[in-house]
Amino acid sequence: MWQDYFARSRRQSEVTALDPGDYEFHDPCFLLVDIDDLHTFAEELVAPLTTDTDACLKGAALAMDELVPGGFPKNEPHGLRLSNPPRDLVVAVPNITAKHVGKLWTVEGTVRSCGPLESLIVQAVYACEKGHEFIVNQGELFIRAPGTCPVCLDEGLKRPSMNLTLKPDRSVCRDVRLFDIQDHEGGISDTSLVVMALDDLAVRVKTGHHVRVTGVLHLEYKDEKRSKATFPRLMKANNIEWQEVDYGRLELTSEEEVQIKELAARPDVWEVLARSIAPSILGNEDVKKGLALMMFSVADKVNDIRRCVNILLFGDRGTAKSELMADARRIMGRGVTASGNNATVAGITAGAEKDERLGGKMVVRPGAMVLAHGGLLCLDELEKMKQDVQDAMHTAMEQQVVHKVAVGINMEMDCACSVLAAANPIGSAFNENLAISEQTKLDGALLERFDLVFIFRMHHDPRVRKAVKDHIASGYRDGPANPVTEREVSIDLFRKYLRYAKKMCANPVLTPEAETIIQTADDKAKARCVESGWPYGYRQYHAHLRLALASARMRLSPVIEAVDAYNAVRMFDAFLEGLSGGGRTDLGLAFGDRTRSSADKRAWVAETVNALTRDGGLASMNELEELAVQAKVFPTARELRAFIRRMTEVERTLFEPRGEGQGFAMVSRSGY
Repeated sequence: MWQDYFARSRRQSEVTALDPGDYEFHDPCFLLVDIDDLHTFAEELVAPLTTDTDACLKGAALAMDELVPGGFPKNEPHGLRLSNPPRDLVVAVPNITAKHVGKLWTVEGTVRSCGPLESLIVQAVYACEKGHEFIVNQGELFIRAPGTCPVCLDEGLKRPSMNLTLKPDRSVCRDVRLFDIQDHEGGISDTSLVVMALDDLAVRVKTGHHVRVTGVLHLEYKDEKRSKATFPRLMKANNIEWQEVDYGRLELTSEEEVQIKELAARPDVWEVLARSIAPSILGNEDVKKGLALMMFSVADKVNDIRRCVNILLFGDRGTAKSELMADARRIMGRGVTASGNNATVAGITAGAEKDERLGGKMVVRPGAMVLAHGGLLCLDELEKMKQDVQDAMHTAMEQQVVHKVAVGINMEMDCACSVLAAANPIGSAFNENLAISEQTKLDGALLERFDLVFIFRMHHDPRVRKAVKDHIASGYRDGPANPVTEREVSIDLFRKYLRYAKKMCANPVLTPEAETIIQTADDKAKARCVESGWPYGYRQYHAHLRLALASARMRLSPVIEAVDAYNAVRMFDAFLEGLSGGGRTDLGLAFGDRTRSSADKRAWVAETVNALTRDGGLASMNELEELAVQAKVFPTARELRAFIRRMTEVERTLFEPRGEGQGFAMVSRSGY
């Protein structure tokens, strides 16, 4: 039958053109076959291929031998590689059961860990003590040694030799690697599958790769004396396809493609998508717009420049930060959720450990950021993350790579993902007079790696609280048909929209007009920072560009135009305005840290308060404001008050008796 297939599909020339020469990343002796083609040209082969795969593939290899004059060289691996399986052959790793054993399947997922590249003996050469040598064909993983020398038996010796020695260097070997795969749509999970890759497949696969593996599921069987009735599962890979990390598997009907193009052409597409994010949560329009841009930004680095937008949700407890984060993760599909409360360096970036499933070898276990490659990493309770974990995230967030050096392992893994984090301030209530860095134990270097920070405040206005309560109650009152929580764009279409946009508009080009708009906005932001004494770098400029690029993708535009630049500026301004509820803001209020300037201000406040309280009593705020203006230490009275609040509420170096307006004293002088 295979001869007929090669003839009818006119692929004889491809088979005869296979040249078993030297190869690095491509094995020329394997012919790639689309399973759909088999339905067209040789439908009778499809059923045995999926149920008796090994025998069917051996038949194909024999048919290929007949097409090549003289056949393929002895021991040269050759045959078919199967691609494009139908959907009924694709199974999720967590859904693999006993019924899948012995049949052809396709799994998609992330390579969680990789064993070392080793040599697999397929034809073992043995020698007995009498000098006889013979060949024993081997199985897949475990050596099968004969009990006696067959040459001695053939010669009729009464006592055939039983002392046999394996000659590995004279045996026929193939490259082999075992790796562990888990479902990349399901986040971090204990459910995984061990895969055996041979030849060029073994050379190419690496930890953190997003792959699609087509192969036969086997039971790992060591010997006939085994008494245990349970067996681990092992998939022997026939073909491995490396998936695009930015959009994944895209199955789009013509009707859905029309819907996406019509949606992208709407002038209010940004608003429509934003309203489709967590509709059960009232308000937070700017936050939802920022989340929409973040989703469209996720893609691999280009020219070592990060494209992914990172967002921090910071503020009062009970303000739906976690719900917004969960819905963004639900829409993205691909991603990982973790908590800063129990996060470790190995869990977030990567770790090394022995894996008994991979032969007890030391392997690298990718952490959450690597597993989220091409998707979204959601970090809840970020403020509880330990300092060593924060330090490990710096490089990963900015350069989007994770380096792991341990026990002879030196590995670099990609982690091109957006980080969406939620954090609560110290005391559980946001203080607009204090910088974010002064309200949390998170260091300034980590905070600066977030392109946008959205502040969440608990509403105290009775009218606002009633509107929120009515909105929440409607979900219980109206049930599933609640029009208030209905999405304008379904999750399925939203997800396909994201993948389609990243596929069709992978790298929009910046126009001069858009560049001018962004540079002008950045110059204004720099001026505000200089005025307040905060050092201004280029991270914010990169943030503007990343947001503009995401806006262009959202419109399915190959170029970043003026409208995208304005969208980016509007988003960044919304972030700054949210810090103080709409008042004058700058980046120092967001990322302000204890710089040298802050130390000088702290010293001035301490000296002034000590001078005013030398004869007893307290230093009033009015006195401090008057002296600060004379000394030109603080540009505005507002900044002085914010600094005083920092010293009293966070640092606790100033003492303020109960009852506002009584004044201040240094803790060291007051005895408190």
